[in-house]
Amino acid sequence: MKKTIICIGHGTSKDGGISPPDRLQVDKAIELIRNDGIKNIILCGGNNYKNSPKEAELMAAKIESKELGINIFIEKASKDTIESVAFAKKIVDKAGFDKIIFICWKHHITRAYFVFKRVFNNIEIKLISTEGDLGDNSQKRLNSRFSLLFWETAAWIYTFIYFYILRR
Repeated sequence: MKKTIICIGHGTSKDGGISPPDRLQVDKAIELIRNDGIKNIILCGGNNYKNSPKEAELMAAKIESKELGINIFIEKASKDTIESVAFAKKIVDKAGFDKIIFICWKHHITRAYFVFKRVFNNIEIKLISTEGDLGDNSQKRLNSRFSLLFWETAAWIYTFIYFYILRR
């Protein structure tokens, strides 16, 4: 089984550094790499501010500083979750991965998962949420039944528009 970790960016900090959600994701990825022997990671994300480094590059720099000896795939063109997943799919298909360990900030995981589920419908996905509360109260909204239905429907609509209309 050829597996990879995928982390998608959540913006850069105002000073151009790695954002707190991305830092949490990278810390969790490093833990998995060390404990489970995973040898591949896909890091996705462009940037939110002009002249600031790409989210994926910031995450990669933190991982590279640990000298783990793994394959790091960097996707730095995406500007949102759907593009991150779409570009990650190209990397996954090209590299032949058949299992994804998707690490995401806990307040973003529900909506991101529905996009992943739509795009990677034939690949095993393991979902790992980061710990750490960044002061956002959105988790209560994400856990409601209406919210889950909303995000599943939105993911279907967005991926349909992206893959079937915009990519023609």
